[in-house]
Amino acid sequence: QLRKIVQTANMSEEMMKSGLRIVHDTDAVEYCYSRVSDYLKRARAAVPNSFSEERKAALYEVADFVGLRNY
Repeated sequence: QLRKIVQTANMSEEMMKSGLRIVHDTDAVEYCYSRVSDYLKRARAAVPNSFSEERKAALYEVADFVGLRNY
């Protein structure tokens, strides 16, 4: 049912609400936040130690911004 809603070109307000109910009735949102957290941890670990503290802090700040966004 969700696939049908998402693939509808001219989605109505009611269809959108129905799709959101389907998503929120599962653990999809929590799962996605968990995956984001995992990827951000990996990204932080990938920052080279040779970077200056200032450069590392800037990259970490970008990662935090991306991870905290709400849609």
